[in-house]
Amino acid sequence: MTFDDGPEPNVTPQVSQALADAGLRATFFALGYKVAQYPELTRAICKAGHDMGIHTWDHPDLATLDSAGIRDQLQRTSDAIVAAGCPTPRLMRFPFGSYSDTALAVAAELDLQPIQWSDDSNDWRYAVDIGDGSAASAEVEKDLDNIIKAIDPQSRGAIVLQHDTYYSSIGTLQKQIDLAQDRGLDIVPVSQCV
Repeated sequence: MTFDDGPEPNVTPQVSQALADAGLRATFFALGYKVAQYPELTRAICKAGHDMGIHTWDHPDLATLDSAGIRDQLQRTSDAIVAAGCPTPRLMRFPFGSYSDTALAVAAELDLQPIQWSDDSNDWRYAVDIGDGSAASAEVEKDLDNIIKAIDPQSRGAIVLQHDTYYSSIGTLQKQIDLAQDRGLDIVPVSQCV
């Protein structure tokens, strides 16, 4: 499980708590400006044992930036994560999954391992409160059910994209955990897979 675009004070603590209640850790790919805005929340995520990776400073398409712009996006975010009290990040995710050879080269220079996703929860398509029983809530749950049911327990698994900025992530999380564990799947941070 991976969570992008946070930390978000109205959602991230609940996601982190749900994971903690289940004895699980995940990977959070944070935006630097939010890390700088919420350093205590960032530190709490790291203290809970989750991976903290870079998702750039403010979510630009890195394929459109030159090397100096890419370096600034990644280094500023890394610096903010460290200033918040977390270990130096070694994982990063490209916004929109979009990158260039230049972006790959800069990531390598900064000793960052890019991590894409194999499956998209589509929670970003349904940015609504999951608790209201809306049709959108049902769609997010259906998408996640299909993803988890398609994972072969004997395979290398999946990296599922979610966001800790939408209430839909909170509302579906326990169901995802239960379904994955019922299928014999292990939920681990990305750092345990690379």
